[in-house]
Amino acid sequence: IQSLTDDNPYNPPGYADQMKKTFRSKEWEDVYIKGSWSALREIDQLIPYSALQSCVGCVPTRLGLRTGVVAIDTALMGDDECVLMYLSRNYLEETRVFPYVENSMTIVGEARQMKDKNRAMRYIVDSVGVGDGVAARLEEAEGVGMVKRIVGGAVPEEDFSNFRPPELTPKFANLKSQLWWYTRDMVLDRAVSFPKNADTMTLLGQLSSMKYNIKSDKSIQVET
Repeated sequence: IQSLTDDNPYNPPGYADQMKKTFRSKEWEDVYIKGSWSALREIDQLIPYSALQSCVGCVPTRLGLRTGVVAIDTALMGDDECVLMYLSRNYLEETRVFPYVENSMTIVGEARQMKDKNRAMRYIVDSVGVGDGVAARLEEAEGVGMVKRIVGGAVPEEDFSNFRPPELTPKFANLKSQLWWYTRDMVLDRAVSFPKNADTMTLLGQLSSMKYNIKSDKSIQVET
């Protein structure tokens, strides 16, 4: 049965307005509210490439903590890239990419060097698989309070609500989906700044390749 969002009598009052504030995209509004499925070529694209480009070299609209964090996405033996990033005041200041790492202690050493060099206040670690060992070693060396563990399959956390009021907070399938949506909001707000260099173009391509879907329970799930 073809119908529009406003045709559904079971939607709560203001549901269409809530969707507009959630998706924050004229194209997505045309699709999900007006039923124009031809408005997008890739309806499941999470972050538009044009929005990412607008963040290159920009002054963030919101500034994070000056002391910054080191983010660690772990991988070993060429299974995937191992990536370390230093982010301060919502500026991406430094990125190191390791296509092939044999030992997780190498990741720990590189991360600690990046932290000391930039005087970062904390590590954020994707602590699934190899990342669990990396996080444990960093906790042992520098204290449990210095490490924020991220487990993608965990339940969403209030820390990453992006200051939305409860009635405008989307439902997420897991923490990974919530974090990616948080990143999307940051990009759309131009609240993050990427450096002007060749590596950034590769990063933007990777970020814009992420896809998502909306499950039957209306929760948002980001695909790897």
